Amino acid sequence: MISEVYTYSEPKDWRNHVLYPSFTEAIHICATNNQKNGIRECYEELKHVYSFRQFMKALYVDWYKSETTFQQYLRLSKIISELEHVKLNLKHAFHSNTISLLESIRFFVESDVSISSLEQVSKDKAITEKEELFLRIWQTFINGDTATQQHHKALQKKIPINKIQTAISNLYGSDVSLKKELHIILHGFYFVTPEQQVFLSILRRSNVKITFFHYYDGRYSDTFDFIKAFVNERFGWPSPENWVYEFTEKSSTTKNAHNFLAAYDSFAQTEGFEKMDIKSYNSFFDFLQDVVLPAYPINREMKKNTDKTHEITLISPNADQLNELLISYYPELNKKKRNFLSYPVGRFLVNINQLSNGKLTEEIVLELFSSGWLADESMKENAQEYTYDLRQILSFMQDCETIDSWILRLDQLIEYGKVLEKTFPVDVENRVIRSMRSPFSRISHFSIPLHRVKQIRVFIQHIKEIAEKLFAKSSSGTISLHFEQLRIILESKKKNIELIAEDDERKIIEELEGKLKQINDDSEFLYDDLQTALHFYLSGKLNEEDESYISGFIEVDGEMFKTSERDIYLTGLDENSLPLGAKDVPWPLQLETFEKLCEYNLPLQLQAIRNRSNKLISRYLFFITLNLPSQTLNLSWIKNFLELTELQPALYVKQMGLNIVEYSPFSKKDNQTYLPFKFEMKNSSAEEMESIYDDLTFKDYLVEYELCPKRFYYGYVVDEYSTFSEDFMHQFLFSFIVQVARNASKESFSTVLKEVSPLFPQWNDFKKYISVKKTFEYRATNLEPLRKVNENYYYSNTRKKFQFPGLKNQDRENLINNANNSFREIIEEIKTSDSPSMVSKSGYNCRFCPHVNYCIDAVYAIDLAKGSEP
Repeated sequence: MISEVYTYSEPKDWRNHVLYPSFTEAIHICATNNQKNGIRECYEELKHVYSFRQFMKALYVDWYKSETTFQQYLRLSKIISELEHVKLNLKHAFHSNTISLLESIRFFVESDVSISSLEQVSKDKAITEKEELFLRIWQTFINGDTATQQHHKALQKKIPINKIQTAISNLYGSDVSLKKELHIILHGFYFVTPEQQVFLSILRRSNVKITFFHYYDGRYSDTFDFIKAFVNERFGWPSPENWVYEFTEKSSTTKNAHNFLAAYDSFAQTEGFEKMDIKSYNSFFDFLQDVVLPAYPINREMKKNTDKTHEITLISPNADQLNELLISYYPELNKKKRNFLSYPVGRFLVNINQLSNGKLTEEIVLELFSSGWLADESMKENAQEYTYDLRQILSFMQDCETIDSWILRLDQLIEYGKVLEKTFPVDVENRVIRSMRSPFSRISHFSIPLHRVKQIRVFIQHIKEIAEKLFAKSSSGTISLHFEQLRIILESKKKNIELIAEDDERKIIEELEGKLKQINDDSEFLYDDLQTALHFYLSGKLNEEDESYISGFIEVDGEMFKTSERDIYLTGLDENSLPLGAKDVPWPLQLETFEKLCEYNLPLQLQAIRNRSNKLISRYLFFITLNLPSQTLNLSWIKNFLELTELQPALYVKQMGLNIVEYSPFSKKDNQTYLPFKFEMKNSSAEEMESIYDDLTFKDYLVEYELCPKRFYYGYVVDEYSTFSEDFMHQFLFSFIVQVARNASKESFSTVLKEVSPLFPQWNDFKKYISVKKTFEYRATNLEPLRKVNENYYYSNTRKKFQFPGLKNQDRENLINNANNSFREIIEEIKTSDSPSMVSKSGYNCRFCPHVNYCIDAVYAIDLAKGSEP
């Protein structure tokens, strides 16, 4: 079928173009999603305007599904794992790059590159060991992958008109009737990829009329002529001599755009560049704060209070990295390409699929508990409410590596808890008594109420049951069966989670259930590969949707059609991102091998041409950018991005002498981009307030205020009383317990070791032996006399050692004396303090504080030696 090429120079003036009368009946395919949006906005009368990716996904549904890619990943991982007679480091390299390897295979399939082509290259030149192994893996993969075989066959056939009609009907949303002589007009194909060339060639063979409609300005031919390298007779399209060029006297080219290209096209410049600003951001988060959040506040109610009530367009040369950062922190922005890992249900799925070998780490347990998807239906309890308790017992579980060892250790903790309750009984408790009732009260895992420890054990048992349902007693399973089990687990837990889930997460759950139903493959996979595969699948990286919140720089040509006055933010204009870099060679091929492979595959040569044309493409796109309305165009770059630091502006910025404006978060009039949470004030009765003050004015507690008011705040205002959860502090407390046991019983070293040692099963015997032996090097003393704490309870002052482990005896005594002497002043200071969270006394003693891990004012031991306190 005939193909032709027309050009235009005025994007918003198509209606006066000679070709336009045929537009309304044609199918319009745009190279990018942003151009599709722009054309639809400018030319509403055109019914069928779709992006290339949309069209391909509608025609070849199975191949472009993320579920297909996911299943292929598992299959490829299994092939690599079962490789024999391969060097270990080489096998490891392929396993670490499985996703890159799969992308290469899919790229070659879509580009209609056969294995025989690479085999021919290997005969012409010596290929590397990696390339030989790639050839072997590729062959094995294709032999066993039905989706690849079917897609390869589909690319060899003509496309029936009825299949195209079905695809268009699905995209349009209702049945459409297409003309027998189908006409497809292509927009924005200023470069053509191998995948696009293969598909367009199939359309041509299928008797579809194809018209390239190019934006082209002949005045700047030195730049614009790069387009001719992609669309010419070599690739089956009309020769540039046969293109139909539009010549127009009027031009909407801006002065800056003209001067920019004039420098490259030996064209006479006008007087000079007009003044333009470019903003410099220190980090991505500054950009997020300045641009994204004001337009798309996390709390949508804020939009009423902002002066930006219209949407914005974001474009960047490094859009992929920026989108990944943005969606990780702000997942609700992109509904089409969700990162399920940003939601509890996604993290729950990833973590339960790490249980195949029975291993259970602290990280996995914390993720499962905090997800909200772990619940005890019989007791109506959710593990999310026990996350703090779980953190308090982690030091006791530190050497537990399997689910069974966690359960066994929790059984021990429950038994020890029962013993302590019998040994140190109380009648009527309050928190003062609870904080000193036994030498173990200040050890975090012994301070947790016994019924809550038992409930944690129930949750761990539930994790074990889930693992047993999901994983048979083998190293592999079938894909379909495993994901059907996953779906059943989600279904069974959905009722509980819907009680606490937000509307957005409920939609996520429904969407995820639908995705799991689409996974249908009886092939085997290895459980060890599942976690990584799920991570890619749930993060959206396997989803080939072309709708991203931040568009790539190659999509800026879509902006020249848009009529609305939305702000356009072009960021990432740094020395490393512009001009655009070369497209990576498919892994693990070397450049020389890839170039040789191009000789056997015509579509593949287009990638090499694109890499050679990158500077011209960059100039072309920047020219389009400079023609956009200056009042809505905002240019910027980010100085420190990922591992790159102190990035300078791009060459084009320096060429134009743009005025650099340094961003400062303090320069904005209204820097608030979210509504603060409104805390509800609870009015307490006089009796309650009196009881609270009675507790807070207990002298032991006020000693902590004397040491550090913020420590007092965390320990007795925010929490019931301070406990120590760090293993480092437990070593001090262990020594004190040994001292008390020795002084009270007068027993020998071996007897005390035998009695105390079982209470600390997380430590090895040698560590406990050395600690007890060191304590016994000091002479035994008599127990301190009991002192009255309240009407019914008497405790010795030894308790204060347990309250302040790490402090030297003299320092502790001085602290207690100072607190006693300042008793009234401290109480008055607490009552009149202007700071709700109280001030800190940061310094050497921070290392012994139970709150050091989350106190924002804490000074760490590694940063501060004694004698250099602030």
